[in-house]
Amino acid sequence: MLLGLFYPSDVFAFIDEFNSQSSLDNYNLSTNSGSVVVESGKLILSAPNSAKHFPYVALKNQHIGEQVESISIDFRYSYIGVFGAGIIIDDNYPVNGNNYDVGSNSIVWTWNWGAPPKLRLGRYPFIHGEIFDQTGVHNLKISGNSGMYEIYLDDIFQGTTISSKKIDSMWFGNPDIVSTTSSWPVIEIERIQINNTLTVPSFPYYSQRDPAWKDLPYDNASVWAGAESNSIERWGCAITSVAMVLKEYDVKMPNGDVANPDKLNTWLYTQPDGYIGNGLLNWLAISRLARESRVAGNSPTDLEFVKSYGSAVDEIESGQYPIVNEGGHFVSLYDHDDTNYFINDPLDETRLSKAKSDPLVSVNTYTPSDTDLSYLMIVGEHSMDLDLLLADFSVGSSYTESIHDDIGGSATTSAKVVMLPKPTDGSYRLNVYNPDSAGSQFKVYAYNTLGEVDILDQSAPTGDSSWNINYVSNGSDPSITPLDTTPPEYVSTNTFSGWYKTAQTATFMFSDPNLPTAFVPPTCVISREGKNQTCTITANVCDSLNNCKSYTLKSNPANIDMTPPSSVKHIWGIGMRPFSVVSWTPSRDAINYIVEWGTEKNAITNRIESRNSWQWLPTPRVKQIYVRVTAVDRAGNQSNPSKLEKINIHSHYWRW
Repeated sequence: MLLGLFYPSDVFAFIDEFNSQSSLDNYNLSTNSGSVVVESGKLILSAPNSAKHFPYVALKNQHIGEQVESISIDFRYSYIGVFGAGIIIDDNYPVNGNNYDVGSNSIVWTWNWGAPPKLRLGRYPFIHGEIFDQTGVHNLKISGNSGMYEIYLDDIFQGTTISSKKIDSMWFGNPDIVSTTSSWPVIEIERIQINNTLTVPSFPYYSQRDPAWKDLPYDNASVWAGAESNSIERWGCAITSVAMVLKEYDVKMPNGDVANPDKLNTWLYTQPDGYIGNGLLNWLAISRLARESRVAGNSPTDLEFVKSYGSAVDEIESGQYPIVNEGGHFVSLYDHDDTNYFINDPLDETRLSKAKSDPLVSVNTYTPSDTDLSYLMIVGEHSMDLDLLLADFSVGSSYTESIHDDIGGSATTSAKVVMLPKPTDGSYRLNVYNPDSAGSQFKVYAYNTLGEVDILDQSAPTGDSSWNINYVSNGSDPSITPLDTTPPEYVSTNTFSGWYKTAQTATFMFSDPNLPTAFVPPTCVISREGKNQTCTITANVCDSLNNCKSYTLKSNPANIDMTPPSSVKHIWGIGMRPFSVVSWTPSRDAINYIVEWGTEKNAITNRIESRNSWQWLPTPRVKQIYVRVTAVDRAGNQSNPSKLEKINIHSHYWRW
């Protein structure tokens, strides 16, 4: 399928990703004794062992164009085979059925041959070498002009061709008819891109491979990458992408120099906040550079930085030029269409687009501004966990970032970063988990509204620690102090005395200077009746700094009696004036009695307590009194009142 004939500037490009059978329309096909199919996003050429004639597939000439600047092919030999076939870029097309000396004539080629057969990559004039990972997916790229084409395999430079040959053809397979039978290879083509004429993008372009700076040391890479691998060419993709954006915005160095990769790298290396970790660009230092340049009269604007994730379409639509992380390699974007971003790749000026379906690790954007450049950034070692909180809520975005060696393929040690734009003035809590040995470092970068920075270095103990960061956006010095890391301490629980007629609650008290204001002490309930009863609780107790400890605690003993005594029965008495005596049968469990009496059934208005099973009652001049008794046990439980008994009053007086 022809995916695009697009013109980001004056460049013509043919792209085929073989998404449908219609891709075959772009080629002149000779299946011969084999098979040519489009399947699973691949053009696949194969032939059975009995075949003497392998397929021959030639790209139609109109897709080559007048002046090829570069060709990129993603391919794989899923099977090597004995008889040869290949991928050929040349200045003419052979005739199907005729023998063609690929090695001696072709500008660049892949072919399987030898005893035993090996997959090889060759270039004119007959210079070749074995391709390692024989059945792996590879990328073949050729770029340049007639007489000096550069050849790359998997982005590794292989050499140049020295001839007057001009690229005018591309074909796959083998047009020759062999005389015997044996096994053939299986060739899979996954993607083709042809760029015609030199790209002159409207967006500024810098190359990290520019001879003016490609061999200069990047940051202090000699320390963490070695003196042989310390160059801008290897590590400078991010700063080179930034240089393009600065040039587009006409932002110069603070001293007025052009902000090219060389000048930018030198400035960043000399700044306290220029690089973080091993060679990682501090994006916020660029905002500070732009501010200093503007104050010096060498730039028209400040630049605010925003890191986002997902699509970069909104940024481009807003007229910005995001720098995207492709997984350790950074490129700048300047336009887009329905399916592609148009890019400037600082490593490869012939790479013009990036499919929107390809994932982006991050989107890093500078926006012209003249307002607030304040930021709070915490940088820790890659193994650390960092969590920044304000009023117990996590704030800022956390990410891990590294940069790759674009030549050797290795990567720097990643750093853990938390960034908070335009932070509110106040105290922030930083929780740090450090799985490594004590002494591992993290740094706090506090940028004020003018983009000026204060840096605080802090050693983190092994394990969990918490810190208070005091930030003021007006430029006052920030501070960092350790926070309480001790969990609440158990102090005591309440005691009980005597007997209780209801279940009792044991409350466990804790001490900690940072207990939450809404802290409720844990409790348990003693509900079993009997003497010296207890309850037990397991509680996880935390302070407001999330220092927690689990406790298993036992209450003090309590005496519980929730069963009332039996009701009083058999009340009798001798009624006389001025006192009557009343007696009753003792109630089980009772230690006290409530005696109530009156002269009318409905007017029991007198009350007295007795610890005995009898009681004297003051008696007026009446014919009878009415009495009832309630038993009370040791816990204060009361029985149901007894039946109301009538005591007749005699007319006699007591005589002593």
